[in-house]
Amino acid sequence: MARSSKSLQIKKRKKYTNFTKGFFGRKKNCFKLSKQYYLKSLNKRYISIKNKKRIFSEKKNILINFIFRIYYGISYNKLFFFLKSNYCKINKLKIIYILLKTTF
Repeated sequence: MARSSKSLQIKKRKKYTNFTKGFFGRKKNCFKLSKQYYLKSLNKRYISIKNKKRIFSEKKNILINFIFRIYYGISYNKLFFFLKSNYCKINKLKIIYILLKTTF
C-alpha cells in the first residue's frame, strides 16, 4: 500500500504551531492550546493597537491645547469650534507641525 501525503489537517496544525514558536511550554507544542493562545494573542494585539492610537490622539490634543493657550490665549475647545464653524478641515498633525514651526 502506498503512503499517503500529508493531510490537510496536519497542514492546518502546522500553521498554528509555526505562529506560536516563541510561546512557553505546552502553548507552543499542543495544537489545542497553541490555537487558543494564538487567537488570544491576536485579540490582545488588536486591543493594544487601539489603546496606542487613543493615547497618541490624547497627546496630540494636549499639545495643541498647551501651545495655543500659551502663545495665543485660546483654548483647544474654542479653536476647534472656530475651525468647524468656518468649515475648515485640517489635520491635527498639520496643526502641530505649523505651530512648532512658527513658535520655535
